[in-house]
Amino acid sequence: MTTDYKPSSNIRKKLHSYFLIDDTFSTWREWSLTSFLESEKMRGALAVCSRRALHQQFSDSLNVILESDAPSEVKKRVKDLKKEMYSPAVQRFWEQIQVEEELTFAETKYKGKKALISLKKDFEKDVLNDLEKIVEEEVTKSRSVLEQPLKRPAADFDYDSSHHAVDGLDAVKTPDSCEKNQAGKKRKMAYDSDDVFEVALSDDALSTEEPNNAAEHLLIINGTDIQSKMELWRKTSAHIPEIHRQEDASMKAQAADLKEYAKVCLRGVNTPQRLKEAIKRAKEERQSEVESGQCIKWKNLTLKLMKILGEKTLKASAIVINRSQKDHCRRVGGSKIDAIIKLAEINLEFVLIEVSGTPCDLDHTHYVGDRKKIAKNLKIILNFIRTTYPGSFEAFRRIKVFGIQIYDNKFYIYSMSMPFARIYYFKLEMEFECPAISFTLFKALPKFISDLWEVQDAILSSIETITVYMASTADSDDNDDQVDPVTKSPSKKRTRKK
Repeated sequence: MTTDYKPSSNIRKKLHSYFLIDDTFSTWREWSLTSFLESEKMRGALAVCSRRALHQQFSDSLNVILESDAPSEVKKRVKDLKKEMYSPAVQRFWEQIQVEEELTFAETKYKGKKALISLKKDFEKDVLNDLEKIVEEEVTKSRSVLEQPLKRPAADFDYDSSHHAVDGLDAVKTPDSCEKNQAGKKRKMAYDSDDVFEVALSDDALSTEEPNNAAEHLLIINGTDIQSKMELWRKTSAHIPEIHRQEDASMKAQAADLKEYAKVCLRGVNTPQRLKEAIKRAKEERQSEVESGQCIKWKNLTLKLMKILGEKTLKASAIVINRSQKDHCRRVGGSKIDAIIKLAEINLEFVLIEVSGTPCDLDHTHYVGDRKKIAKNLKIILNFIRTTYPGSFEAFRRIKVFGIQIYDNKFYIYSMSMPFARIYYFKLEMEFECPAISFTLFKALPKFISDLWEVQDAILSSIETITVYMASTADSDDNDDQVDPVTKSPSKKRTRKK
């Protein structure tokens, strides 16, 4: 009876085609959400973006069957199916679909890049072919020019030193020049008349001419070889060291100007907004200066000034360093911190952030050193709060200051508190991973955001405890002995030897 049950036409219109075989519930024992999704996948209507709509269609069809006059066995099966809609099997099915879509997208992208590379290669090949044709045409033209008959010189041509005469000056024949002229005449006599030709030398040809050929273009005036003298002047000129001295002076002037500029800009600057205002004010002053030729542009100075800015240092650490300390307390000196979070209302630092290198280059020594640095500076912050803002020790012992360390794609959240007088408690509050793989990002991202919310709640709780402590009044038995003293250790008494 159950397999032959045929619902009414109104119910069949509301049902999905997956539930009907020949308008009956003959396959009701095989119904499941995964088989329903597989059938949609065969039809090509399955995608991650349509997950919610498909689940809604399946759920609506189940509700229609429950409201109909279907047999009790079918309704019981439908109730079980409603419970299985959020089963791990369904979740794994959708994860597989997600991976398949990402692989398909990556494959399509790879094919597109491959096609683009092939087009680029074809284009480069066409360009090279065109260039080869152009070069062949140029070579053909050059050969045709070289194969043309050469011009013959005038019959009365005589190689004489008068060709080298200069306007307004008489070429003086020295013994060397006479010998060279005689050698030139001998060479002229040795040449065949058909081999002598004229060539018009351009400026480029003269500049690239071989040094050995320069002897045939001598210019001698009053017994002096002008070419050799000019070459000697070029090598031993006194202007070269003078230029270097000018460059050195210019660099020193720029450094001095930058130093003065930094003094003016950084006076009273402790926030990014004030730095911006100081640079703007310095820009206006530079533009209004009369000595425009001597001053350097404010933009160059500002860019060089930015190189001076580096990592931050705790103000509380500077106060501790400037005091006289005991020998065993020198280890708590302040260090460079990657990032600091502070209360803007009272300018109080209470959270530290350290990034211990990149994930691709792990260094355990760097990690341990940064962890020690966080512990030391958190202790400094606690001492600074206790000595600067006196209040009830019962409220102070509830204060926690936090340090965040990032290493190997993991976040380490540390806290430090003082549960008892002069007892510092450094604790690893929590540890969680930062998602770094794209395929698992959709699974790991919700947990990562939840962990970040927990860190935010801890920081807000720290702000609240600090505010409560500052609003409290100091007890009569509270004193500075509850924190590590930072005074100088007493000097040892020296006894004379008898």
